[in-house]
Amino acid sequence: MAPSTRCRLTAGVLGITAEPAGALADLHVGSWRGHSLDEIAVTQPAEVSSWLADPTATPQRGESVAALYARVGGWLEWPDRLRTCRPRCACQVPDMGLYGLRLLQDFRS
Repeated sequence: MAPSTRCRLTAGVLGITAEPAGALADLHVGSWRGHSLDEIAVTQPAEVSSWLADPTATPQRGESVAALYARVGGWLEWPDRLRTCRPRCACQVPDMGLYGLRLLQDFRS
């Protein structure tokens, strides 16, 4: 599970014992942390456009989407991940928060 409080609390409510994995941490959004993508788009429209169009862009001085995919992909591809998984394993996803939801929405459009 992602090492965030919300993931830990959700696992607890569901009665799941899960081990935090740093590779599944939230996207590091640098100077944009604490603001919605819509708020940032008003003050930094060119930077947001660049970030949405180029997965390697880091105008916020944080982590690029490409780096996030590589980090999570590396965790998912770990050679023993499936072999050591017990029958009760569940799919684990990164904690992308609102930025991730917005990205998924933008990429589906």
